[in-house]
This record gives sequence, C-alpha cells and structure tokens, in this order.
Amino acid sequence: MSEVSVVIPSRDRGPFLATAVGCALGQVGVRAEVIVVDDGSLRPVAPGGRDGREPVVLRHPEPRGVSAARNTGIARA
Repeated sequence: MSEVSVVIPSRDRGPFLATAVGCALGQVGVRAEVIVVDDGSLRPVAPGGRDGREPVVLRHPEPRGVSAARNTGIARA
C-alpha cells in the first residue's frame, strides 16, 4: 500500500504532464502512487513512468472540469 497518493488532473498538457509525473515518482523517502486523470484531452495522455513504475491513468471522455477530475482521482486513491 502506498503512503501517499498524488492526483494530477490534466487536459491537453502533454509536456507539462510528463514533468509532473516524473517529479511525483522521483520523490525520495516515501512510497507514492501517482494517479493521472485525463479530463477529456483532445489526444489521450500517455505519461511514461520512471524506474519501472507507471502512473495509474484514468480518463474522462468529455471535459468535466478540474474539480471533477480531482474527485475522480481521489475516489481511485
């Protein structure tokens, strides 16, 4: 079980998303699970993992807003 869940809502932010996921997975001294919620991006996100760890990726087919995306991630955590 993870000690920390990091929820990253995203919509059409590919380059920034990769950086955010890398930073979250790169935390030292804590076991973190990273949950990315794609809030209806025009191109579905495919963030890569780090050191063999992959984020959980959830997707809203249509944009529902950052609060709904965050709540989806929290429900998964």
